[in-house]
Amino acid sequence: MPAMQNHWTYTVDTSRVVAETVDGEVLAIDNDTGTYFNIEGQGVDLWEALTAGASREDVIGSLVARYGHDEAAVARDVDELVGTLFKLGVLVECADSAPLDTDPVEVAYQEPVLSVFTDLQDLLLFDPIHEVAEAGWPHKPE
Repeated sequence: MPAMQNHWTYTVDTSRVVAETVDGEVLAIDNDTGTYFNIEGQGVDLWEALTAGASREDVIGSLVARYGHDEAAVARDVDELVGTLFKLGVLVECADSAPLDTDPVEVAYQEPVLSVFTDLQDLLLFDPIHEVAEAGWPHKPE
């Protein structure tokens, strides 16, 4: 796994991770490991930006513009969360980046919070639907 670069662009590894934003939180499950994740605070905005293909600079600039928070603190929070998600294999390198909405909002900045849970790994990995071919499940052999 390559080291994170200062001008990175990463995206969610959809070949192994399923995720949904529900009630202002990101819920994600790594189907390879059975680990599930919860992201709160401005980590949700960060996640949405990553799934839109934003670069590091765009993510930081967008969060600073929207919340009026200190750029150095936002950069530290972004780098820490992205670095952790990258090391966990949730994110992969991406070739392209996309522009982001930077309209200000009237909500205070909250540092991103990532929670990692492994207590349901056995149950999540037990599901036989994970061990199927591209034809899907159930699939009758010819």
